[in-house]
Amino acid sequence: MRKASMAERVLSLATTPERAAVIVGDLVESGAPVWLNVIRTTVSLMLRDARSSPGTVLWTGSMIFLRQFIASFLLTMSDFFAFGMFGLGLRAKPGILVYFAVCKLLFATSQFLLGRELRRNARQHALAACLVVLVLNVVVTFASTYYRGIPQRFVLQSVVWSLINWQIPMLMGMLVSKPKQSASTQPR
Repeated sequence: MRKASMAERVLSLATTPERAAVIVGDLVESGAPVWLNVIRTTVSLMLRDARSSPGTVLWTGSMIFLRQFIASFLLTMSDFFAFGMFGLGLRAKPGILVYFAVCKLLFATSQFLLGRELRRNARQHALAACLVVLVLNVVVTFASTYYRGIPQRFVLQSVVWSLINWQIPMLMGMLVSKPKQSASTQPR
């Protein structure tokens, strides 16, 4: 039962919760490998959603990416002030580790909250919009590191690191939240 509810939650990222429950129920009854079919169905629904309403998906994903970019910019500005203005440098090694841990925690929390907002407001477009954010993250990270002349192996490490920092907390936020109910489906 727990496996079915988690499968419904994953599948509801690309469709309505009611339809996800029906699909998972059919998979459980048929005895098919549930997770393999849930992943295949989720990807299929996400791609179909991206093809059927590309404008909505691109707009939603671009706005979430813009918010990520603003969070990243604010983190960079805090680095500038900590290192440049306040002289937090190599002499303060314990302080610098605490500072970096706090920055990473704040950034991961902001990504988690962006994922929750995306899930609540984008409904079935959430996963396709998250794919747009992923593509934009890869392109910007690759372009910024490659443009600065960083060796190829570090470019790939930067791309992987940015995906871990940006996408995993966002997906976790999407998985733990529920979509906002429309006015016609809210309980009275």
